[in-house]
Amino acid sequence: PMQVLLLFNDPQYLEAAQGLALRGLKTGGDTPEEIMTYLYRLCTGETPDEAELSRLLSGFQEDLSLFSSDPARAEALVAACKIVDKPELSEFPAAQIAAWTVTSNVLLSMDKTLNKN
Repeated sequence: PMQVLLLFNDPQYLEAAQGLALRGLKTGGDTPEEIMTYLYRLCTGETPDEAELSRLLSGFQEDLSLFSSDPARAEALVAACKIVDKPELSEFPAAQIAAWTVTSNVLLSMDKTLNKN
């Protein structure tokens, strides 16, 4: 439980999640499914099964809807994760970056990512 609090709240982990999100947006594909699969493979070395992909995409869509309806919240998350200047931040809408950052944080916090056996 304490590990999750660190992973979800530490500025360095949030910046890492934002970096992963930007990498996915730039090179992961054109659709959320392609980007999610790309990010999942980067984190775990595996391809997600249909159930995992569906759950992750559902969470992403909820986050995207939340951040799209509250642009100030999206901007606040993007700014909170920005420790260094990243020119890529201006290439994508803040809501999209914020939603992918939250999703990337989930991916980085999964047991499959942290405990590769």
